[in-house]
Amino acid sequence: MFVFNSVMMSLLSVYSLLTIAEQYASAGLLSQISNPVIRIAVSFMLLDLTLYFWHKANHMFNFLWMFHQVHHSDPSFNVSTAFRLHLVELLLTAGLKALYIIVFGVDKAVVIISEAVITVFVIFHHMDVSVPGEKWLGRIIIVPYLHKAHHSTLREEHDHNYGAVFSIWDHLFKTIIEIRPAEIGLRYVKTQDFMALFLLGFTRFQSSRH
Repeated sequence: MFVFNSVMMSLLSVYSLLTIAEQYASAGLLSQISNPVIRIAVSFMLLDLTLYFWHKANHMFNFLWMFHQVHHSDPSFNVSTAFRLHLVELLLTAGLKALYIIVFGVDKAVVIISEAVITVFVIFHHMDVSVPGEKWLGRIIIVPYLHKAHHSTLREEHDHNYGAVFSIWDHLFKTIIEIRPAEIGLRYVKTQDFMALFLLGFTRFQSSRH
């Protein structure tokens, strides 16, 4: 799934986003900010906020959860979990990012930097490790113990901690939870091969989501 997604996203998503950024960088809302450092910082914060709401929407709306459940179906929690994503979810996310680039006028360099930083953080917070000072760091960024709670089998636990990089959005919008989940994954998902997971994305969600 990692290889398949990487090839598809390299061919479709990254190239498309860079092409869109090249065309719309000077036309969006952020083009009014002359200082490049401030423009990059504001752009990244707004992107992270956008991804927070997008992630939350993937849990709230049944159509989006159908695809997002593939990510949550991993019965373990490790770096490979970060790449267990359904192709349709990846394409929808790319579409959201494209809209974001057009509205705010994000240039190619910022797109590359943002994608790199977010990818590193996504890998980081799927690592099943304890981080020194994680309680303090967790007030600012998403650390593994916070995201592990997001992968709990219990819906009342996994419908929290939506942040991609910053945890400040979860604190601000009251979606933060600090627990040690007893079990990871989705109990109703039994098969784990590539085709089964691909088809799972087109399967109506289970009401309990356990």
